[in-house]
Amino acid sequence: MTRLIVFLVFVPLCLNGQIEMTPTKWKQDLTYLHKTLEERHANLYHSISKEDFGNGIENLIRLSHSLDDKELIVRMSELLARVGDAHTWLHPGYQDSWEFQRLPIKLNYFEDGLFITATDKAYKDLIGSQLLAINSIDVKGIKSQISQVGYNENAFTQLISYDRFIVITEVLKRFGIIDDLRHIPLTIKNESGTKEVVVNATTLKNIDWLSHSDIEKNLPIVYKHNDSLYWTHYNKIEHTYYVQLNSIDEDENHSFKQLAEDVLSATTTYKPKKLVIDLRRNVGGNSRLVYPLIYALMHYEKTIEDGQIFVIIGRWTLSASIVTCAEIHKYCNPIFIGEPTGAKPNLYGENSHRITLPNSGLSISYSSEYFKPFGPFIDEDWISPHIYVPIPSQDYFSFKQPILEAIYQYESPRKHVIDEIYELAMNASIDAALQVYFKFRDDPKNKYVDISNDLRRVAGKIGRNEKLDDSRRLYEQLHLDHPNNSLISVNLAQLYEDLKQLPKAIALYKKTLGLFSRDRKTDNYLKHYIEDYITGRLRTLDHGK
Repeated sequence: MTRLIVFLVFVPLCLNGQIEMTPTKWKQDLTYLHKTLEERHANLYHSISKEDFGNGIENLIRLSHSLDDKELIVRMSELLARVGDAHTWLHPGYQDSWEFQRLPIKLNYFEDGLFITATDKAYKDLIGSQLLAINSIDVKGIKSQISQVGYNENAFTQLISYDRFIVITEVLKRFGIIDDLRHIPLTIKNESGTKEVVVNATTLKNIDWLSHSDIEKNLPIVYKHNDSLYWTHYNKIEHTYYVQLNSIDEDENHSFKQLAEDVLSATTTYKPKKLVIDLRRNVGGNSRLVYPLIYALMHYEKTIEDGQIFVIIGRWTLSASIVTCAEIHKYCNPIFIGEPTGAKPNLYGENSHRITLPNSGLSISYSSEYFKPFGPFIDEDWISPHIYVPIPSQDYFSFKQPILEAIYQYESPRKHVIDEIYELAMNASIDAALQVYFKFRDDPKNKYVDISNDLRRVAGKIGRNEKLDDSRRLYEQLHLDHPNNSLISVNLAQLYEDLKQLPKAIALYKKTLGLFSRDRKTDNYLKHYIEDYITGRLRTLDHGK
C-alpha cells in the first residue's frame, strides 16, 4: 500500500524582516521538535536518555524567558549534539530565517594547532596564520566547550564542530569568550611573528571567500578538480590509478556507472600496481550507487597480481562514504590510510530529512535510518586507518601530499606482525616477540590500529602449546595496554587459575565484572555469557577456599 505523506510548510511571522518570537512561541516550537523527533528519528535515545533529552527541552522552554532568541538557538544546537549522531544537528549559521553573524574566516584543526585556511578577500593576509586566541582567550582552552555544539558522533566529528562553530559569534558569546559581537580581536601567528588583529563579523552571504588553494597557481593534481563529484588520474611514474570521490552522487555529464567502467578499463589498460580511492572529502550521498565500482575493484584484485587497493579516509569521510568504506572492506582487501573517519562504521544516517519549526522557521536535520554495514558485533567510534598519516599544517599550506607519498612508498610486509610475534614466541623467546609488539604499538602510523584481540588469540595458542608463563607475560602486557578489554581480562584470569595463582584469578574475575559497562567492543550477548561464567567460577573458587 502506498502512503501519501503531506508535509506542512510553516511560514514564520516576520516584522520588517525580523522574526518575532515569544516564550509561548518557543514553547510551541520546542514541544513540536520534541514530539516530531520522537516520531521520526530512527532511535532518538541511542546515546542520550529519554529523561535527559526531555529535561533538556524543558530547560530550553524555561530559558526562553531569559535568553535572547539567538542565544536560545545556540543552546538548542548543544542539546541536539547530545543526541550523538552526525546527522542530527542544528547549525545556527545555515538558517535562512535567522542572520547569525560570523567571523569572516574558515579554520582547520591540525595536530599542531588551529589555522586559517580561507577568509573574506578583505582579510586575505590572514590565510595560513595560526589562530592562537580570540579576545585574548587561548583557543586550546575553549576547544572542549565549542565542540559541545553542533556535531557530536565521535572525537573527529567534534573536530569538525570545533572548526565550524568557533567562528559563530553567538557561540563565542555563549561560552563567555566575547561580549562585542561586531568587532572581534584575534591573536594570530605567522612568519612575521605574533600579533593581534580585529576582524568585523558579518553574515555568511556577505563574505567573498578566498582560500589558500585559490592563491596558488601551480596546484598538485589532487587539488585541481575539487569541485567535481568524482574524477580519475593515472600516475605513470608511480604506476598508480587515482580516483577522487568527493560525493556519492550522479554527475549528470558522467554517470557513476560510467566511472566504474572507467576504472575497469584502466585496470586493463594501465595494469596499475596501486589503485587509490580518495574519500577524505566525501560527506555522503547515495551509497546504493557504489556497487558497480565495488565490482571494478574486485576485478582489479582478481586480475592484477599483487595489486593493492588504498582507501584514503579522514574526519570528513561521513554518511554514505562510510557505507562505501564498509562495502569495499566486505568484498575486497583494502588498506585504509589517513585519519579516522568522522562517523561510526555502524551509523544513524539519511541527512536529507529536515524538521522545520512552525514559529521560528529553524531547519533541523535528523537521522531517519540506522545502517549496520560492519555487522551486528562491531561498535567502534570510527573506521580506523591501517596506516595513520596526519597532515601537518606546513604540508597542507605547501600542498605536500604525505598520504600519497606513503602510498607510493608502501610495500606489503613479507609477514603479518601477528604471525611474526607468534613465530618468535614459539621458536625464539617471548622477549623477542614482545619487542616486535612494542615496535609496532609505538610506531605513529599504527596509532589507530588495534591488534589486541588478534594478540589475545596468539597468547591463547602459546598457552595451549604448554608455554604457560610466556602466555601469561603476553596476556599481562595486553591487559596493561587495554585495561577495559573484558575478553583479555577474563582470559588472563583463566590462565591464573591454570597456574594455580588463585588470589590473582579471583581478583581479576571480580575486576572483569566491572569492565562490561566500559567495554564497547564485545557484543552484549557475549558479555552476559561471560558474566554468568565468571559468577560460576567465583562461586566455585570461593567454595574451594
